[in-house]
Amino acid sequence: MRYVKGIFLIIVGIVVLVAAIQNYQAFSTSVQFRLNLLIFKAETPSLSIFLIAVISFFLGVVITALFGIADNLRLRSKLREAYKTQRTVSQAQHSTLQESSQQ
Repeated sequence: MRYVKGIFLIIVGIVVLVAAIQNYQAFSTSVQFRLNLLIFKAETPSLSIFLIAVISFFLGVVITALFGIADNLRLRSKLREAYKTQRTVSQAQHSTLQESSQQ
C-alpha cells in the first residue's frame, strides 16, 4: 500500500508540473490586491498568480499541520487519562484479590 501511495503522489506531482509548464503564461500574469475600507486602505505589490498559488499551498500545509498537532496533543492527553484509569482499576483489583486471598 505504501508503494501505491508513493506512485500516486508521483503521478499527481507530474500532472501538476505539466499543467504549470503548459500554462506558464497564465501563471506569470501579475495581479494586485486592494482593500478599500472607510478608514483603512491597503494595496499589495504586484504578485504573479504562480507565487500566490505557492503561498496558498504552503499556508494550507501549515494550517493543516497545526490542526494535526492540536489533534495529536488532544489524543495524547486522552491516552494518558486512560492509562491512569487503567492503572487505578488494576491496582484496585490487585488489592481486592490480596484481601480475598488472606481471608
